[in-house]
Amino acid sequence: MATPPEFRGQGFAAMVTAVATDHLFDLGAKQVVLQASALGYGVYKRLGFRVYDRYQRFTIDPETAVHDVAK
Repeated sequence: MATPPEFRGQGFAAMVTAVATDHLFDLGAKQVVLQASALGYGVYKRLGFRVYDRYQRFTIDPETAVHDVAK
């Protein structure tokens, strides 16, 4: 989820996340897992989510990528 800058801090992300999470629990989900950016971390923490793992994202520029690893 992304919130345009002019709408941040008004509770929209929290409201959408809470509604979706509640709906999943109503459907029988035992837990809900999400990936949060640093920007969204505070929202999810306030909603009761907790960190249980961390992910790292890697990118590579196709112009500098090694394409033939057999050499």
